[in-house]
Amino acid sequence: MIYSQEIAHALGFSVSSDGKRATLFDPNLGEFHTRSKALADTIENISSVDGLPLIGVQVFASKIH
Repeated sequence: MIYSQEIAHALGFSVSSDGKRATLFDPNLGEFHTRSKALADTIENISSVDGLPLIGVQVFASKIH
């Protein structure tokens, strides 16, 4: 979730099993592939393109067994 001014915007994401790559899905902009180390910058850029001044990010994680 990207939190902005009175708005919460959901992003889907997954991280590769080796932890080096991440895939993000934005319902407005589509899919993004990035290195895990660049994940924060990628989220910030998506927020900016969506016109949502970034206040915070909340991550809900689960692991499939």
